[in-house]
Amino acid sequence: MEGGIKPIEFKRIDDDFKVDKGTLNKYVGDYAIGEIVSRIYIKNDKTLFLFVPGQPEYELAPRRRHF
Repeated sequence: MEGGIKPIEFKRIDDDFKVDKGTLNKYVGDYAIGEIVSRIYIKNDKTLFLFVPGQPEYELAPRRRHF
């Protein structure tokens, strides 16, 4: 809509990217940002979730391989 600016390009992330439970376990734990402590945990033995107090749980999705 704005002249002289390239259109925004969205790239789809592969939905089939799988991560084994051992790798997911590396991220499990409590994380503090200031006074807020959030929790990352595994649900159904295959998916990471994030819980921030006062909010719903968020399903986390891998974007690339962890090295």
